[in-house]
Amino acid sequence: MQIEPVELFGRTGRDFVVYGDDGLERFAARLWDDETTLHVTWTDNLPRTAIRVREVQRLAGGTGAFDTIKGQASDHFRDLLVTGSIEYSKMEDLMSLALRSNWRLSIEARPGSIPATFDITFTRTEG
Repeated sequence: MQIEPVELFGRTGRDFVVYGDDGLERFAARLWDDETTLHVTWTDNLPRTAIRVREVQRLAGGTGAFDTIKGQASDHFRDLLVTGSIEYSKMEDLMSLALRSNWRLSIEARPGSIPATFDITFTRTEG
């Protein structure tokens, strides 16, 4: 995983990026210096993404580096949501295990989006 500094509209932060052998991004996440929300591009399956988010957490300073993870569902993940094939509790357990803390999942459909677009949010919880 590479860490790339980013500056945009007067804000600074870090991009955490994994590139494939073809040079294309396989995973990208941005953490602004003044935020505790990790913005993730969901490009892989959830187990791989959870492992990569764990690596971002380690590189960003540990458990307190972020308390919210946001992203947009990939095409495959969207299809699973549309067919009702997602088990929220298993996804929460997977992220909680990877990050060694408790995480709650929420999924919101964007009204009027065609094809359906879903925003994914994991929020760290106490306990």
